[in-house]
Amino acid sequence: PMETPYKSVLIDKAVGELDFDSLSLIENAIATCKKFQVQEREFLPEVQADFQMIDRSLMESALDAAKLI
Repeated sequence: PMETPYKSVLIDKAVGELDFDSLSLIENAIATCKKFQVQEREFLPEVQADFQMIDRSLMESALDAAKLI
């Protein structure tokens, strides 16, 4: 926890009934993040750009694994 300032969540705007398993997963993820909240840290712009690149890479990898891209 707290390795990166980003906490990305991928969601889908689907038509239909509410998926309670997905809702529970999202709520639990938010609760877990709140448990590890610490004071905001300042990062150099270069470091911030690195965190952004890592986060994007993780999201693209997740989408690729789920066959969504």
